[in-house]
Amino acid sequence: MSGPPIDVVKVGGHELDDPAFVAGLARAVAALRAAGRAVVVVHGGGRAIADLQNKLGLAVHIIDGLRVTDDDGLDVAEMVLSGLANKRLVAAFLAAGLDALGLSGVDRGLLRCRKRPHPTADLGRVGEVTAVRTAVLHALLADGVVPIVSPISLGPDDRSWNVNADDAAAAIAGALGAARLALVSNVPGVRLGDAVAARLDATDAEAAIAEGAISGGMVPKVRAALAAVGSGVGEARIVDLAGWAAGGGTAIVATEAVGTRGDAVVRPAEPHDVAAIAALVAEFARRGDVLPRPAAAIRVTLRDWVVGVADGDVVACGALFRYGTGLAEVRTTIVTDAWQGTGLGRRIVEAVIGMAADRGIETVFTLTRRAPFFERLGFGAADKADFPEKVWKDCRTCPLIDACDETALRLDVIHARIADAPLPRRLPMSKRTHVNRVVLAYSGGLDTSVIVPWLREEYGCEVVCFCADLGQGEELEGLRDKALASGAADCIIEDLRDEFARDFLFPMLQAGAVYERQYLLGTAIARPLIAKWQVAVAEAVGADAVAHGCTGKGNDQVRFELTFQALNPTLHVIAPWREWHIRSREDALAYADAHGVPIASREKSVYSRDRNLWHISHEGGRLEDPRLEPEADMFLWTVDPRRAPDTPEEVEIGFDAGVPVTIDGERMAPAALIARLNDLGARHGVGRVDIVENRLVGMKSRGVYETPGGTLLYAAHREIESLCLDRDTAHYKEQLAGRYAELVYFGQWYHPLREGVQAFIARTQESVTGWARLRLFKGTATVIGRYSPHSLYREDFATFGRDDVYDQTDAAGFIHLFGLPMKTRAMMEVSGGGRTRYAAPDYSQFKRD
Repeated sequence: MSGPPIDVVKVGGHELDDPAFVAGLARAVAALRAAGRAVVVVHGGGRAIADLQNKLGLAVHIIDGLRVTDDDGLDVAEMVLSGLANKRLVAAFLAAGLDALGLSGVDRGLLRCRKRPHPTADLGRVGEVTAVRTAVLHALLADGVVPIVSPISLGPDDRSWNVNADDAAAAIAGALGAARLALVSNVPGVRLGDAVAARLDATDAEAAIAEGAISGGMVPKVRAALAAVGSGVGEARIVDLAGWAAGGGTAIVATEAVGTRGDAVVRPAEPHDVAAIAALVAEFARRGDVLPRPAAAIRVTLRDWVVGVADGDVVACGALFRYGTGLAEVRTTIVTDAWQGTGLGRRIVEAVIGMAADRGIETVFTLTRRAPFFERLGFGAADKADFPEKVWKDCRTCPLIDACDETALRLDVIHARIADAPLPRRLPMSKRTHVNRVVLAYSGGLDTSVIVPWLREEYGCEVVCFCADLGQGEELEGLRDKALASGAADCIIEDLRDEFARDFLFPMLQAGAVYERQYLLGTAIARPLIAKWQVAVAEAVGADAVAHGCTGKGNDQVRFELTFQALNPTLHVIAPWREWHIRSREDALAYADAHGVPIASREKSVYSRDRNLWHISHEGGRLEDPRLEPEADMFLWTVDPRRAPDTPEEVEIGFDAGVPVTIDGERMAPAALIARLNDLGARHGVGRVDIVENRLVGMKSRGVYETPGGTLLYAAHREIESLCLDRDTAHYKEQLAGRYAELVYFGQWYHPLREGVQAFIARTQESVTGWARLRLFKGTATVIGRYSPHSLYREDFATFGRDDVYDQTDAAGFIHLFGLPMKTRAMMEVSGGGRTRYAAPDYSQFKRD
């Protein structure tokens, strides 16, 4: 049938509540009519249907962008679609000078439908259009009328059924042979990533839906546009009202209408790709699509990455994360917006699967929101519980775990691998657990330096060194170069001084924890932080093991390994001192020489030391004899109190809720505050202790500690608490302080008991705000003043003078009641015929001179 070109315009029901939108739509349709085009308008009901259902107490369910419709819901839909919405549009069009007629899809059997299938849900009386009776529409268009159609249809039982308005508009456009279909709402187009795609061919659109790049309520719109294009409509555009007249939005066209574009090459990642991969991952991490991966982690795991490259640019990537010998995860699959929907994502995943097959990995899995995409690649549904390694590594700490929308899928690589791929290489049997990559707690000393080549030789794995900057100072100089020279794949150094102070030292200070009355726990409190970051680095670089250089006699092995167990028990733990045959410094030096490990100094220190922001510890040497005094030159930080300044110095330390925040009124960052107090206390010889302590492993050891700043903080904090805590709370907190110190010393920082006690401590600190003034002189720190705005101390209560608050005559009753148990016992003894043990002695029995 000849006539003017036809435009079918579908408008979203949500927008019909906006009079400005309706008026603008009427003007736009009038402009099309003036340009000689025929127009059919199809509309939805949107929010008005849901609002009316809610008012009537009817449930509203949306599945994949489609409203589930039962009989009662259909009544509401008919009232809104064929009544309220239709009336609003007709009135607006008439006001714009257009001749408009409201129709229901049921009128004259305009729309026929069948029940719309869904793979998992019953949508009720929701249909999909099977036929459009175009005669009535052509007759109206020939008379210059704008038909306004609501998507209520005749179903298979000749009763009314609800049809998605996008589907109805596409069916009408196809049946009329329309030149254009415009799906107009408040959505500016199809958003891929952060940008609206200007143009999608049918192939790209289908691929984008399959890959999950298009989801939610946009899927029915794109499906409708694809159906229209497939039925011969020249162009389908998804657009908002502002962009419609300007040719904006997303045009979905037939595949052959899109010009060709250069293909992308998929290949293994190379060193020069690291920066581009990191930038790509960072961009998609900001969107919340993937987890962040720092460049250092990508560089270390580069052999596990593949990239898609077009015109020299990295436009896609994917990675394999290995869990032991037989299982790996497909993750960080990214395709840039311009390349989404081109099939590049499929090629990336296939390359990762091929990599897994080449390495003899039997099973790969993924957690994804794009389940259909992976299912088309052969993945099958699985349960997250099948992958405890992933659950322990990521899921258990995810804030969205209770509302997780990711699906677990798995693939048997050996059976699904490409036919011409090489057979997997079988690794020789080994008595050791197979390790792919290990993160070593690295200090740069002799022990950890020789551990690097030992791990590579004994386990055949890559070694990533990790060093936490906790205030070691010059010990960190040249550390990374030394690690690499020892054979490490990388050395990651993190400045954790403020985190150490804020999240570990200050909570311990608030608790007042002191081990065996003297030790301020400088070594013990550092280990869980180092181990925490080891776990984080292991997860970032794809390591399946962690290692430490602690001996089998000490406390530190326990502290490290308890933290590993608490934060990621799937990591294999390697403790070389419990495995290797090195038994002396001479053995270690010989091993270093044989493996080309650089050793800065071959002179052995008589002392074993640990240094960080909080303290310096000294063990060994002459200290192993508890009868001997420490040598004067052993101390590295504090001056001999006898040689400290002859003039005392005062310092005022301010606290806010139990946390130190100021020195002499100057607010300071956590680490800087401790460093300032360290300098001050060390100058006056404050903070030296010499103790024999009970190690966790059962033996006694002697240690000398220098903790100048910590000593000052404990003294000041204790004095402010004396003002702010009531007697019962203060005394109970003292009891807990000893247990808290044991938890820290024993390496149980992440134990539920420590966390529970910390909650109690935090409650007690709410009022611990104020300052304490200390006088430092010859190794002592004497409190000379304290103040708190929350002080419970009242001079009018405590005075020995006359006051109006305390009636001293009340003391008699108090003493009587307080001593009643003792008095009762004594009275029982007397009433039984005996004499109380508190009775006065019979002096007549004593010999007199």
